[in-house]
Amino acid sequence: MQDIADEVNTSFSLLQNIIYVNQFYVLHLFLSLNSIFLALFISIFLFLFLSFFLFYCRTIAGINSLIFRSLNRLCTTFFKLSTIFFTLFTVFIELLLSY
Repeated sequence: MQDIADEVNTSFSLLQNIIYVNQFYVLHLFLSLNSIFLALFISIFLFLFLSFFLFYCRTIAGINSLIFRSLNRLCTTFFKLSTIFFTLFTVFIELLLSY
């Protein structure tokens, strides 16, 4: 009787060890997949952020140069004497914005 009980206990502990190892393997697999998905999410987010940021900067630079060009045309067309003043004024504004 004792031999059967020892054998059942041994089988039971072996089964518990197998379940524990499988749980650990599943947990390890979940964590590794989770980190892979996290790295994938971060890389996609950075790509989208950088592309939108570069598009935004390009748009702002285009609008800025368009404004400066149209103001320059306005000054050269209507106020011929003020082109030097406008050039100095834009250089002054750009210097102020650089600080």
